[in-house]
Amino acid sequence: MVKRLGLFVIGFSLIVVIIQVAIPSADGRFEQADATPEKRPFLIVAGLDSLTNGALTHKTKSRYLDTLIPQMHKTYGDGGPGYVPFDSIYFKQDHHQLKMSRRLKEINDLEPGQYPSQYSFDLKGLYTNKGRSDWLRFDLKKDWTYGRVFYLQQPDGGSFKIGYRHQKFIQVDTGGSLSLKTIELPKHVQDRQVVIRHISGKVTLFGGIFLKNGGVAVSRIGQGGDLLRWHAQLNNAFMKQWLQQLKPDLLIFNGGTNDRYRSSVGEFRRHLRHYLKPFEASKCQILINAPNAVKYKQKRLLNFIHSMKAYAKQHNDAFISNQKVLGNTFQEAQQAGYMGDWVHPNHRGTKKIGNQLFFYIREHVLPSYKKEHAGF
Repeated sequence: MVKRLGLFVIGFSLIVVIIQVAIPSADGRFEQADATPEKRPFLIVAGLDSLTNGALTHKTKSRYLDTLIPQMHKTYGDGGPGYVPFDSIYFKQDHHQLKMSRRLKEINDLEPGQYPSQYSFDLKGLYTNKGRSDWLRFDLKKDWTYGRVFYLQQPDGGSFKIGYRHQKFIQVDTGGSLSLKTIELPKHVQDRQVVIRHISGKVTLFGGIFLKNGGVAVSRIGQGGDLLRWHAQLNNAFMKQWLQQLKPDLLIFNGGTNDRYRSSVGEFRRHLRHYLKPFEASKCQILINAPNAVKYKQKRLLNFIHSMKAYAKQHNDAFISNQKVLGNTFQEAQQAGYMGDWVHPNHRGTKKIGNQLFFYIREHVLPSYKKEHAGF
């Protein structure tokens, strides 16, 4: 399967964790590390498709998060990058730097549901079945202080070492019963590169969460072209673990645009229920963001939107629609100058979407959060 770089839109998903942390001390013993911010940021997870993780061309630019994230940071403070998957497309689109040895393969290239993709957070990560002193290193464009890296503990698992360049490294053995684990990093200093080396045997590395003190952190999940039906193949037991560890405060879910060619209305409803079930069971608020009108298969998309609205009402989730600000039909949105092509809004359209989300979160989500978290 070739990397999923589509013109289509929508979808998204999450996954698991049990904390296992150690840092070598000066005398060679291991001590517990603390990668928890003194003041936890408000964490938003948003996805599934090109509206959050699309290509960055000017005409067909379709990432509403490019409007929402700066507004959130300006108003409430920058809480760091949030969850970042080890994925070459993601790093390239966000101008981060990721380098790796050739035996490390990308989960993004697997068929959705193929091992080990079902245990990932959003169908991304790196894996090898026969590592031999393999390595990866990365730099994030955005500042962060507290970091955790997620990996898969599995039977016959291999090992790796992790740390900052020119600093002491942590030895990690990934063998054991199937579960999601994390390794915590010491507090980060600007421009200090994270290195994972001596990757041996069967190892899967999903990504990491990188935060600062306070503010808002927004995590992009999914990718342009992704389908909800793909993310519905994520393992729900692992998703429960991911949510317990990541503790997102808000999920912005937009999905369905790409599914209209592959799923019936009944299938879409089942996928929606399955994907959102772990979020409903957690303390994460859910905001369903219905997609904009498109030129083709609009009737099927409207049926999906009706299903999303009914789901939100049934589960007491928030619901807003991009069609409210762009137009109820593709022709309306195109004539208003909001469309970059037959499916994606352009930079003017995504700005309208981002503004609508910002105002909704500011007026309807954060007030209750502020009451429970003094000093936010």
